[in-house]
Amino acid sequence: MESVKRNIIAGILTLIPVVVTIWILNLVLTTLIGFGRPLVLGLAFWAQSYSPPVADLLRADVFQSVLALVLVLIGLYVLGALTQAVIGRKVISLVNRMIERLPFVRSLYSSVRRMLEVFQSTEANMQRVVLIRFPNPGMRTLGFVTRTFADSGDPDRLLAAVYVPTAPNPTSGFIEIVPVDDLIYVDWTADEAMQFIVSAGATAPDQVPFSGHVEPATLS
Repeated sequence: MESVKRNIIAGILTLIPVVVTIWILNLVLTTLIGFGRPLVLGLAFWAQSYSPPVADLLRADVFQSVLALVLVLIGLYVLGALTQAVIGRKVISLVNRMIERLPFVRSLYSSVRRMLEVFQSTEANMQRVVLIRFPNPGMRTLGFVTRTFADSGDPDRLLAAVYVPTAPNPTSGFIEIVPVDDLIYVDWTADEAMQFIVSAGATAPDQVPFSGHVEPATLS
């Protein structure tokens, strides 16, 4: 009986990563398909007058989902390419300015855009993985330095804004203001740190500088 219990638990633990991965992929795909489906339905409406069989094909659930996904992926690729072009950057900048003029919306939009820019940046002071004393001095938690600034009460003292993601869902977390001298810098990439968080610590390097203090690159 004990062996049956162990095997069932082992089976559950083996299945959980698969189920979670499938759930996340399904969520992403469903969202993308939802964005593309109105466009496919519009094509079906347009094709009805010229070719009813084609319109019926576009309304078929499986074909509609596949085509919606393909169209959204093409749209994302084109949008990404535009961000690399001068004209595209100007258009996106114009759209950003228009959105930032909208009451209520601008605060949320600007905050999300700034957060994404921080995590995409390759500057030394961005995506810097650190350990901080949180939630008490005897414990450490993983965080990302998003920016640094001076202490208004002591201009010679440098402070850091540290984003501390929650595990295993890194989309929520805490913002801590920590003196730069109190940070323990971890020689991990952002990807390694995110794997550590999402896996609830199961995926991690063999050593962590819990008690040490690794000098960082110059922060600005």
